[in-house]
Amino acid sequence: MADSELKRAWETFLSKSDEKARKELAYHYLPMVDFIIGRLAMNLPPHIDRDDLENIGVIGLLNALDNFDPKREVKFETYASIRIKGAVIDHLRKEDWLSRPLRKKALDIERASEELRGRLKRSPTFNEVAKRVGMSEDEVSETIHKSTASHLISIEKEMYDDEEGIGRSLGDYLADTINLNPHEETEKSLLIRHMAKALEKLPDKERKVINLYYFEELTLKEIGALLKVSESRVCQIHSRAVFLLREMMKL
Repeated sequence: MADSELKRAWETFLSKSDEKARKELAYHYLPMVDFIIGRLAMNLPPHIDRDDLENIGVIGLLNALDNFDPKREVKFETYASIRIKGAVIDHLRKEDWLSRPLRKKALDIERASEELRGRLKRSPTFNEVAKRVGMSEDEVSETIHKSTASHLISIEKEMYDDEEGIGRSLGDYLADTINLNPHEETEKSLLIRHMAKALEKLPDKERKVINLYYFEELTLKEIGALLKVSESRVCQIHSRAVFLLREMMKL
């Protein structure tokens, strides 16, 4: 769709809630869904149905269109990306796609982390948790990798409810820069500083992988090529980074 046609479709949709214009806009932005699903699917178990994720992603896109407010001065692409990811992540959380042994391992790791954190009064190290659950560090890394849907860490995890009782992710919150009251502005500022400090405390390799994956949006394979290590090694580094960030954010 040409820029002039896109602008006209937006004007018609926003002013009249025109269904034809809505369909035109949805079709125009449909490649966003394909891109986001494609990136997420690379890190999910093979039995996850991509068609199901595509359908959920389209629903997220349509919800973004219906709820988009241009007065908020946020690009639609940015807003829609968050809503599409959020819809897919919510779907994955509701699906029971972990095997029983894997779920048990993940739960053991989580419980061990909580126990060690309470006893040590600090975030436990990766090695300490591995010893506590009687696994090798590689096994802990693989469990975290497989049990963390699409490698989305706490920035994509629901952490609180808004005033209407609707769960929001931290990613949603950080992207929502409009109509914040002074209390919310202060909370957001503290949260961003907390995340920045947590990232700074990561070891060099872990911090680099997080930056390349989440901010530069490279795939694990691309990161491996850049760092001259195998994709499986990048996966291990990423899993350690996920673990460390989770622990620091919980504190």
